[in-house]
Amino acid sequence: MLGGVIVAISRAVESILQILTIFLILISPSYIDGQCAPGRLFALGAKTSKWGPVGIVQSKLGENPDGILGVNTQNAILRFQAAEKLEATGNLDAPTWKALTHLDSPTVKERARELTFRLEGTDFDDWEWNFPFESRDRSGATWGPDGLTILDNEIQAVFGKLNATTPSLLSQSFAELYPVVQELKGKKGAEAKQYLRANVYEVPSARDAWVKAIKSLAKDARVRKAYTDFSQANFAGKMKTFNEAYPVRTELDYAFYWDLAVHTSGLTARRKTEIDAALRAPRPTTPDEQRAVICEIFENTPGNKSQQQSRRERDAVYVNGNGRVHGDLVDATAYGLGNCPYHWRSD
Repeated sequence: MLGGVIVAISRAVESILQILTIFLILISPSYIDGQCAPGRLFALGAKTSKWGPVGIVQSKLGENPDGILGVNTQNAILRFQAAEKLEATGNLDAPTWKALTHLDSPTVKERARELTFRLEGTDFDDWEWNFPFESRDRSGATWGPDGLTILDNEIQAVFGKLNATTPSLLSQSFAELYPVVQELKGKKGAEAKQYLRANVYEVPSARDAWVKAIKSLAKDARVRKAYTDFSQANFAGKMKTFNEAYPVRTELDYAFYWDLAVHTSGLTARRKTEIDAALRAPRPTTPDEQRAVICEIFENTPGNKSQQQSRRERDAVYVNGNGRVHGDLVDATAYGLGNCPYHWRSD
């Protein structure tokens, strides 16, 4: 009987904490200042992939599809809104998106991905050789908006997926280097790095041809889909671990966890122990406070100083709502993301 009473009390306390948490979210400055304005998707200052939502809209408006929602694109949106008798917000909001594209609005997940794309600073047609910076980056090479690497076998996996479904894409784009791609798919980790370095990076003509091949591949929607599908599956485990330990309560929570999944090794046992200890203070904590604690643990994890600094810059966006990354101010609200209540259940 005593056990049943204890269980009932525990459930009651949990319910009270959930109610208090929702109350704290609703009265938080982030909620009140308009971050949760319904229908806002992207605003001035947002940058998406050239093939992302802003790029799509720019193409529809006759603008250069560079993915940057700057003053010129904002003015083009205003002209379109006036012509269509839509509210003149200058933002890429839901009614404007629907009128321009006839597509469903980008979801929280999709906007979170675009924010991480902004923080990574690379698009589908970007390939980076990291061999010159081996002391601080052992990845060998990175590709695309989620920074997939050779060392972690991620790039090989995408190549393998493409080769299994549309092999002509790889053979046509890489041409004489296609045999190298075929060999690379079967190699992992340090062996793959060494093979790519010897057969491509250290041969100037091959190195240039490889980058041109990537730029050619990126233009094909099937390649971008294969890349995105792999990333979603690849980082799903990390996302699930975060969500099970510290459930997503707001849009920014989801966006934050996605960025951690892409940029870090995830929630290790050591990190979880340290976060749990730091969160033993009186509850409930606001989403901002919880993210700040998690940020501090990740930022202070022993390791590469350059990586730690990069993490600090990115974390400011998720704790303060904005921060300077790569020298530019990045604002989460420009992606329509804030402390709006958001429930996410991992697949």
